[in-house]
Amino acid sequence: MTKRRFSDNECDGGAGIGDRKEEVKQENSRKNGSVFEASGEEAANDDLEVEEAAKPIGMPVRVSGKGRNRNLHFESFEHYGNVYKLNDNVLLSPEHVKEKPYIAIIKDITQDVNGSVMVTGQWFYRPEEATKEGGGTWQGRDTREIYFSSHIDELPAECVMHKCVIHFIPMHKQPPIRTEYPGFIVQKFYDTLQKKLWKLNEYDLDDDVKREITRLVNETRKRLGELPDIVEDAPASVKDKLKGKFQIRNPAPPPPNALRGGMTVASSHGVKVDSPSASIPDVSKYLNILVKFKAETGVANRDKWLAKLLQVIEPSCNLKEYQSAEKSTNENGNGFGRICWPDTAVSVIAALEKASFDAFSSDFQKYNQKMRQLDFNLKGVLARRLLNKELDAAVIINMLPNELKDGFTAQEKTSKEPDVSKKMQMTDARCPRCMEKKVGVASIIQTAGHMDRYQLECNGCGRTWYTSRDAVSFLTTDSPTNTAKPN
Repeated sequence: MTKRRFSDNECDGGAGIGDRKEEVKQENSRKNGSVFEASGEEAANDDLEVEEAAKPIGMPVRVSGKGRNRNLHFESFEHYGNVYKLNDNVLLSPEHVKEKPYIAIIKDITQDVNGSVMVTGQWFYRPEEATKEGGGTWQGRDTREIYFSSHIDELPAECVMHKCVIHFIPMHKQPPIRTEYPGFIVQKFYDTLQKKLWKLNEYDLDDDVKREITRLVNETRKRLGELPDIVEDAPASVKDKLKGKFQIRNPAPPPPNALRGGMTVASSHGVKVDSPSASIPDVSKYLNILVKFKAETGVANRDKWLAKLLQVIEPSCNLKEYQSAEKSTNENGNGFGRICWPDTAVSVIAALEKASFDAFSSDFQKYNQKMRQLDFNLKGVLARRLLNKELDAAVIINMLPNELKDGFTAQEKTSKEPDVSKKMQMTDARCPRCMEKKVGVASIIQTAGHMDRYQLECNGCGRTWYTSRDAVSFLTTDSPTNTAKPN
């Protein structure tokens, strides 16, 4: 029952789940002296003390798999008189007695052909369980603090101990008083792959995870009411604000020569960088550029983002190919060629920030989130196309995170890619991510002595996962337009 780190293929396709269930059934057999049949009845054995098995409640809401891999999915189950439902927060029995209980949200409840009830949980991590990329673990700011994650694991329903309360609190809100509202507190997301922590509203998550976090934050707001904001002393200017931010991250006061003009932090008192949008050490250079070109807005937060974006795009302006190129125009009449720093950068960055502010000025959180995305992705192809005015600011602010990363809109990528659906054998399967029936067989993996495994791919969102031959043969549909065999 350890928090196993599944690969993407295992998480998507469920590889290894059958073996896990087989181990669970054998373990129950050793403990109870019997194996539960599909009807849920025990083999008679009055001499053994048998642990009560979890039982599903009501009728199944759907059926998955085929043959011995067939599973019934339920909305709730009962164990020792306690009822547990989907999306309940629960504590789970740890592998070792001295360990703290595991914490998860119930995302699925299934029963196999042998009657064993399994729950799929989305895990939370305690600070001492979340490892860093360079080694060690994170330090929690509160004994109640835990981290949300996208890690998924399946385990027997009998491992559920009891329900628990978890509050999802944004970073700018004050946590509730412990005695009035007991429970765990979540303010950060733990990336199990990169081993990094992100604030709930700043990480470029998948849409499904974003919707889940929004749902959990709204549930907390309904339960606790609107929490007060964390009050901070408002700085008199941009420089004072940035200086105050440095002092918060570095409690020990720096020596007099550590700051130059109140902006630059000396190397002996470096700023801790914990996110792509962390504070810029030498931001005064870019603020002076904004003043010189009269591009400042007079709003501290907006000028800060303008300075950050200028710093990010500066390396793209200094490439040799731009310095030696002659001014020209492309087929659409847009100028490209030689890029002059900082003239060209200031004009395009100012237009980009203004478009973002006009679109999200009513919600400062959305504005800050969009600026973080631009701060993180404004390099490579995207920076080149912005500087060459191949992309308008209005187009860029509406691009999704994966589009910003590639530097092309979805429409541009679709026009360049061939229609892969005509080359793949299509199935009747529904994609678990986008829920569209645009799933085809991408490849067949043949293994000696074992059943063939099929790799499925969704033409709608691009997600891939693996499944068994039985599942594909059950789902495959014959279409006259799809005559090509999968490779």
